[in-house]
Amino acid sequence: MRASPKNILLTSLVLITLLFGLSGVGQAAEEPISIGITQIVEHPALNAVRDAVIDTVTSAGYERGEDVKFLLKNAQGDMNNAVSIAQTFKSEGVDYVVTIATPTSVAAAQVLKETPLVVSAVTNFVEAGLVESFEDYENPENNGNITGISDQVPVKAQFELIEQLVPSVEKVGNVFNSGEANSAFLTKLARQVTDEMGIDLVEATASSSAEVSAAAKSLRGRVDAVWISTDNTVVSALPVVSKMTKDEGIPLVVADPTSVKEGSIAGYGFDYYSHGLRAGDILLEVMGGKAPNEVPIQVMQAEDLTLALNMDYAREIDYRFPAEVLEQANQFILAGQLWTKGSE
Repeated sequence: MRASPKNILLTSLVLITLLFGLSGVGQAAEEPISIGITQIVEHPALNAVRDAVIDTVTSAGYERGEDVKFLLKNAQGDMNNAVSIAQTFKSEGVDYVVTIATPTSVAAAQVLKETPLVVSAVTNFVEAGLVESFEDYENPENNGNITGISDQVPVKAQFELIEQLVPSVEKVGNVFNSGEANSAFLTKLARQVTDEMGIDLVEATASSSAEVSAAAKSLRGRVDAVWISTDNTVVSALPVVSKMTKDEGIPLVVADPTSVKEGSIAGYGFDYYSHGLRAGDILLEVMGGKAPNEVPIQVMQAEDLTLALNMDYAREIDYRFPAEVLEQANQFILAGQLWTKGSE
């Protein structure tokens, strides 16, 4: 029986459809994993965390652009921007989110209820309202999508360092943003520590980086040294604090050794690139299939501490470090370059 032209046409269309359909089998490229990274401002410590997270993921074999894509966002110190960034991540269906600093972490937790969140550079998860406790850390909504690592600094050890640097110290200035939960918590600790040590803590507040200069200037002639915590608002404007302390010829001590190069005489705390590597390891665990609440929240330990000294700053104010402080130091800034003790 001879096939009709109509049947031949139908058969040809079916074959063409099958051929085109089969030709696509196994060729559809999978979308790369999307990781949103949000930080509250640009400054060396937070940038170091961001870079370390990216390095950890790519070192684990995820090729950037092929296997994974990073969406990098900066809230420019504005909480409204931080919320907007979190909403953007939600609308775009980002697979994982890494938050850097307390304000961006709080904003993300408010918006993202199902997306896994790896929180970093946050002083106290409980005080920030991110989790109910470190022992049973379901977050308040009980959806278990938060884990990460704390960067709570050793406040007492930092004031003991100030006492070593200035044995006659009586008054220490503190510029901080009371609106930052991490900074408010650390300032509360600083009040307790200085009260125990018989030191007066002279406080000056700045609600934005634009106000830091005026707050720093208000301490002129009133203090023997200045201490800056891991306050993102102030650290992002650290050079203006440094100018005031250099003009006064007094030490400026920061809780972040990463920021010493920005203009302080000493920094005693955690190396934030190392902090970011740890956050990256936590992220890899979650990417590997663990629920965030199956990965314990970590805390930086004493062995992670770094003491960095800025020899250039000391020279500018004609200051000589005590021998015991030089012995304790791990890192030095000299002629604008970072030198690590024991490295070639």
